[in-house]
Amino acid sequence: MLLESLGAFTNLETLYMGWSDLKGTRFTQGSNLINLRELDLNSSWVNGNFLQSLETLPLLETLSMQGCGPSGIIPVSQSICKLKHLQKLDISYNNLSSNLPLCLANLTSLRQLDLSSNHFTGNISSSPLEGLTNLEYLSYLNPRFQLEKLVLSSGGYGGAFPKFLYHQHDLQFIDLSHIQMSEGFPYWLFQNNTKLEKLYLINNSLSGPLKLPIHSHMNLSVLDISNNFFQGFITPEIGTYLPKLSHLNMSGNGFNGSIPSSFGNMSLLERLDLSNNRLSGTIPEDLTIGCVSLQELILSNNSLQGQIFSETSNLRVLYELQLDGNQFTGSIPHSLSNISFLRVLDLSHNNLYGRIPRWLGNMYFLRVLDLSMNNISGSLPSNFCPSNIQEIYLSRNGLQGSLEDAFYGCSELIVLDLGHNHMTGSIPSWIGKFSRLSYLILGHNYIDGKSQMLSYISGIDLSCNHLTGQIPIEIGYLNEIHVLNLSHNSLTGKIPASFSNLRQIESLDL
Repeated sequence: MLLESLGAFTNLETLYMGWSDLKGTRFTQGSNLINLRELDLNSSWVNGNFLQSLETLPLLETLSMQGCGPSGIIPVSQSICKLKHLQKLDISYNNLSSNLPLCLANLTSLRQLDLSSNHFTGNISSSPLEGLTNLEYLSYLNPRFQLEKLVLSSGGYGGAFPKFLYHQHDLQFIDLSHIQMSEGFPYWLFQNNTKLEKLYLINNSLSGPLKLPIHSHMNLSVLDISNNFFQGFITPEIGTYLPKLSHLNMSGNGFNGSIPSSFGNMSLLERLDLSNNRLSGTIPEDLTIGCVSLQELILSNNSLQGQIFSETSNLRVLYELQLDGNQFTGSIPHSLSNISFLRVLDLSHNNLYGRIPRWLGNMYFLRVLDLSMNNISGSLPSNFCPSNIQEIYLSRNGLQGSLEDAFYGCSELIVLDLGHNHMTGSIPSWIGKFSRLSYLILGHNYIDGKSQMLSYISGIDLSCNHLTGQIPIEIGYLNEIHVLNLSHNSLTGKIPASFSNLRQIESLDL
C-alpha cells in the first residue's frame, strides 16, 4: 500500500526507504514515479518480485542496496540491468557468493559501483565489468578473485586507487590512465605483484616523488607515468630496481636533477622518454654504453648540457633521437655516424656550433633532420642528400653559400626550411622538379634572381631576399597552396591575374 500511495507524487526525484520490509510490495507500472532519480533501499528486506518491479523506474540514476536481505538473495536482476540511465549502484554487504550477473554489461552509463563485502566468484578480468568504459569508481574490498589484467582507463575523477587493488597479487597488466587521482606513486603495486609486466598511469594527476620498491622487480617491461605532477630527483637506483624495462615514459612531469647513470643497467630498454621535465646535467656515459637495445631516446625540452654523445657511445640501433630544447654545446658528434638505422634526428633549439658534417648525407634511412635554432655555420656540403630524406629543418643558424649543389637529387623532400640564414645565389631550377615538396621556406636570406614555379606545393616563404623580375604567373595555378610570402624583395610588375585561382590560400604577403 505504501508504494501505491506514492503514485500521487509524480515529480518525486529522491526516495529513501531504508530499514523497511518490502518483500510483499512492488512498484507497479502505473505508479507514476517516472521521474525518480535516486532510490535508497539500504538495510531493507527485498525479494525477487520487488526487484523485478524496479524496471518501472526508467530514469533512475542512483540505486543503493546495502545489506538488503539474507545471505543468498542476489539484489541484481534483469530488471536492474534494464536501468539504462543508472550511474551509481551499491550492492555491498549482502554476503553474495555467485558470479557477477552478465547483464551488468548493459549498464553502460555506470560510473560508480560498490561490490564490497561480498564473496563473488569467477574471473572478474573477463566479467561484465570489462565493458563498463565510463566506470570511475569500483569498490571490491577483500575480494576472493585474483586479477591478471585490469583496464579501467577513462576520463573522470577517481579520487584514490581502488581499495581492492591492495589485495591483488597476480596482476600482470594494469591500465588506469586518464583517471584523476590525488595520490602519490603506487609503489605497493610492485611489491604486491611480482608478476607485473606492464603498468600505465598516464595523465592521472599523481604527484610527489617517484618512490620505488627497495627490491628489484624482475618482470616489469613497460612503465608509463607520463603527464602527471611527479617531482624531485629520479631515483638513482632506478636501473637496478627495474632492470628488465623495455619501455619507460616519464615525460610531462616535474622531475629535476640529473639523469641517473644506473639507466645503463637496462640492457633491454628500447624506448626512453624523459622529455618535458626539468632535468639538468649531461647524458650519462653509462646510458650511451649500456642501453644497447635502445631504439628511441627522447630527452626534449629539459636543461641538459654538455656534448651530446662521446665516441664510446654504443647506441647502434637507434632509429629516433630527439634532444631538442636543451642546452647542448659542441659540434654534431661523429659517433652519430655509427647509427645506421636512424630515421629521426632532432637536435634543434640547442647551442651546437660548427659545420654540418658530410656523413649526415650518407644516412640512408634518415627521414627527418632538424638542426634549427643552433649556431651552425659554414656552407652546406655538396651533394648533401640522405637517400630517403623527407623533412629538413635548418632555419635560424649561420649557414651561407649556395643551394645549387646541396640538395640536388632529394626528390622525396616534403619540407625544406632554410629560413633566417645567410644563403646566397638563386633558387636552383631543379627544385621545381620535386613533385612531393609541399613547404619551401627560404625567407630572410640573400637569395637573388628570379623565383621558380614549384608544382604541388602548399607553402612558399621567400620573403626578405633579393628576388627580382615579375611574379611567375604559374604560381596562380598552384591549387594546393595555403601560404605564400614574397614580401621584402625587388619583384616588379603586376600581380598575376592567375592569383584569382588560389582558392586554398590562407596567408598571402606580397
